[in-house]
Amino acid sequence: MIFLDLFAIVYLILLAPIPLFFGLFQFRPDFFKRFGYWNYAVVLNIYMLTTIIVLTFLPLLTILRYPLPPAAKMIGAILILGGLIVSTIAGRHLSLATLIALPQIHPTRFASKLVTTGIYGFVRHPRYGGYWLIALGLALTTGFLVMWELFFWAIIGFSIMAYLEEKELQKRFGNAYKDYMTRVPAFLSKLSVLK
Repeated sequence: MIFLDLFAIVYLILLAPIPLFFGLFQFRPDFFKRFGYWNYAVVLNIYMLTTIIVLTFLPLLTILRYPLPPAAKMIGAILILGGLIVSTIAGRHLSLATLIALPQIHPTRFASKLVTTGIYGFVRHPRYGGYWLIALGLALTTGFLVMWELFFWAIIGFSIMAYLEEKELQKRFGNAYKDYMTRVPAFLSKLSVLK
């Protein structure tokens, strides 16, 4: 159990800031393009601040937990594993440059292509779905109140990010992305896609 508690805290530090910065980045990409690679200095500072806050309040964050039955913990472990698998598969379809938003910062230097195959042929945002599964699984296995808060924050934050990201992708890829949006659902795969 100590491993899952530690994993939950690390996941909190890593996941919580993503919608904050990249959501703002997707909201005003032209503003952030002016700063180029300096955007990553902002990201690193946000991560350092998040780490300091989490570690400062760690005793409070970890004491606020409630016991769950073993069945809930088992379901949580399955969700964590499923989320890790989905996120890993989704990440393998994207380049590192795409994962860290370099095509948005330097579109001429880092050209990107529209990925519509593999897991992206079933859902448009599989990484976000994987993140949600992991956060929900950690909430169920650890019982930490803060993990439930992270789960709800991730649903709201990544949904907003997906919406803003899709506006940018429509500008970048035009009708090809609009067609992709009509064929493939955002988060939950249709049964007809699975046939």
